[in-house]
Amino acid sequence: MQSKFGGIKMLKCIFQQSRNFLKSNTPEEQVLFVLIKMLPEISKKKLGVSAAFVIDTSGSMSENDNSGKRKIDTVVDSFHKLIDSSILDENNKLSLIKFSDYSEVVMPLTDISDKEKIHKVIEKIRIIEGGTLMGKGMKNAYDELKKLNSPQPKRVILLTDGETFDEEDCIKEAGRLSEINAPILSIGVGVTYNQELLLRISDMTRGKHLHLQNPDELEKFFLDELKISKREVITNLKAFIEFSKGVRIESIHKVYPNITNIENTNPYTFGNIQVGDYTIFLLKLVISGLSRPNGKTRILQAKIYGDIPEKNASEFLFGTYEVFVEFSNREENWRIVDQEVLDYVAQLNVGYLIGEANKLTNIGDISGATKKLEEAMRITQRLGNSALTENLSKAINEVAKTHMLSEESKRTLVANSRTKTIKSQRTLSIENLGISEEDIRKISGT
Repeated sequence: MQSKFGGIKMLKCIFQQSRNFLKSNTPEEQVLFVLIKMLPEISKKKLGVSAAFVIDTSGSMSENDNSGKRKIDTVVDSFHKLIDSSILDENNKLSLIKFSDYSEVVMPLTDISDKEKIHKVIEKIRIIEGGTLMGKGMKNAYDELKKLNSPQPKRVILLTDGETFDEEDCIKEAGRLSEINAPILSIGVGVTYNQELLLRISDMTRGKHLHLQNPDELEKFFLDELKISKREVITNLKAFIEFSKGVRIESIHKVYPNITNIENTNPYTFGNIQVGDYTIFLLKLVISGLSRPNGKTRILQAKIYGDIPEKNASEFLFGTYEVFVEFSNREENWRIVDQEVLDYVAQLNVGYLIGEANKLTNIGDISGATKKLEEAMRITQRLGNSALTENLSKAINEVAKTHMLSEESKRTLVANSRTKTIKSQRTLSIENLGISEEDIRKISGT
């Protein structure tokens, strides 16, 4: 499809199903996975990002982390380094917000031209006090980012170390941030924060969750997220999908470059798409209730649309796509599967197995937990995911030695099962598509 912007194609979409054949002449349930691989064109213009940093300054942030520094000092020092880094330029705007049992906008959304002034402002968050009301900080982030009236990338980078007392307000504010397409990167510190809540608000906004195990990694967390944000050349991507009779969607996930649960509401909000690599989604469909004869049938039609910050364009239609399967009575056809699609299904299963292992350790079923972790590790080994294999190996050894899994290890595994995902070895590499690292640096300034 050719776009109206300079006659170029803005987004390449590839629909790929786990099977091309399903059983004919039966109303029984059949499962079909549909992979959607998306790849934007290289932008002609360097883009900026507007980010609101929402930092927990409650009393517990005065405690030392495992580096021996106060947690809040680690945050402040990392923020100073971020401001001095080359990743930030005149196209970027930042806001700094603190929260405890109240919230304050320490620095309104502003460009970073006066770095000396910003360094002085950052020092204000070293003062810690009170309890934890995270929703108040999220509300201030929304108020800052809603001032922007362009489709440029936005981000909320939220860091906390404790249980918040206003979970319902957090969910409400996450919904409002979702409406203005401001993904949340939630960073959990220590072992007392509510990881389930952070995962939920990140999913609601099509963001992601990280667990900070090593304080030295915090600066990298900040830098990596801003680099990703600056590469988002298509934002607020959505799909309106019409399903044929007898076809329903059971779940939808982003599966690369990280795993995110997408709300099962039509139109489906996919979020932002970065240049230089695929963004990949996985639909799980159930076909049932109809006894179809032999032959080819369309099972869905999808209209993909979104915003293009470079062109200041909103709700641009990138294309209309259809997915067909053939119903057959030949058993040999049913057995033919697309292994690339199933590789991404397997990555989702790793997270499920880790969740089950955590539950089993909680009730003292160490043998059952070990089996789940070993099964997950076999999958990561087969997929070639060395980073997650290493995490799982450490967890298995820990369980063997201590007959338990520490809270730190549980949180690390849950977070990493979503963020340390890899492309299937069967997915065509970006290099083969003619996209160079230099092309990516031009748009992101990295």
